Amino acid sequence: MKKSEKELKKYEYKICATVNDIDEKVRERFKALAHVSDQLAELSKKYEEEARQIEYEADQVDQPLFKLRALIVEGKDFESTEITTDEFDKRYEELKDETYDKIKIKDYKHVENLADKKGIPGFWMTAMKNNKILGSQITKNDEKLLRYLVNIEHIAVENSNDFILKFYFVPNEYIQNTVITKRYLMHDSSASEEDHGNIKKVECTPLKWRNGMNLLDKPKPAKGKKGKKKKKQEENEVSFFQFFTAKEQLKGNPDEDDLDADDELKLDQLEEDYDDALEIRDEVIPLALEYYLNIVEEEYLEEAEGEEGEGDEGEGDEGADPIDVEGQEIEDGEEVDNDDNDDGANKDDNNNDNESDGSRDD
Repeated sequence: MKKSEKELKKYEYKICATVNDIDEKVRERFKALAHVSDQLAELSKKYEEEARQIEYEADQVDQPLFKLRALIVEGKDFESTEITTDEFDKRYEELKDETYDKIKIKDYKHVENLADKKGIPGFWMTAMKNNKILGSQITKNDEKLLRYLVNIEHIAVENSNDFILKFYFVPNEYIQNTVITKRYLMHDSSASEEDHGNIKKVECTPLKWRNGMNLLDKPKPAKGKKGKKKKKQEENEVSFFQFFTAKEQLKGNPDEDDLDADDELKLDQLEEDYDDALEIRDEVIPLALEYYLNIVEEEYLEEAEGEEGEGDEGEGDEGADPIDVEGQEIEDGEEVDNDDNDDGANKDDNNNDNESDGSRDD
């Protein structure tokens, strides 16, 4: 893992103190080595900045394609765009060989039910369920709302490791939000993205649950005919929507060795939250179709499960069963409450950044 600027600064102090304490007969050699080390660190920082700028520019190039994908998934008109299915047919002919004939296709019968539907309902919910990390957090209860998720967007921040995720929902009976924005701010812009200690702050649009529809509330056990409480089929302690709840932040940027028990718990929660965000950003968003069709081979996870002896045999082979529902659209002229608090993070969100104010009490 690439060391953070804070760690490198600490090393610099230690090297300086150590070299100055070395026998002066050989000290000059270590001074020279320290100089080489400093030069390597400067070059690494320079290349890291250049690589980050290249990634940012690549992200900007990708945005039109992501917007086109959103049109297709939501069932909006994309025929007026430059997209053509002829290229797929051409590629299909090129790939028809012995390897192609050996490909084992997984069950995708759910796609056949889309003929009389608009777009691809349940696309993002199914894609996330087929990701082993995210899918383990999605409950049947979560699916009630996730079926209304119509797009997930990543926004890179120039010259920074900060990034933004935006989740778009069509109007539904569970939340008033039609867009939820989550922003990750880092201490050190040059640190590796794997450096969890670099997380400075996580901001998120509050979920505005409609009256009586909060999926994070633990349901009251139903009573049977004889007045006995039925055992709950599914405890609501784990939920994907905890991803959108507030996480306590650490004060400053303390060393892990200096953390007390409370701070360690906060850091663990931030790290888990951050790992989920990276999984969405780096896996689900760019490979959404691959996850929806359940063709992604997460070999690194299967190997880890095999080594630890914790993986269930055949787990994840069948993939998720998508909920076949018709996606809703925001009608023209519908009154909206633009209280999203995303600080203008996306410059081209069109009308998607509005929130329906048509809340109802159920």
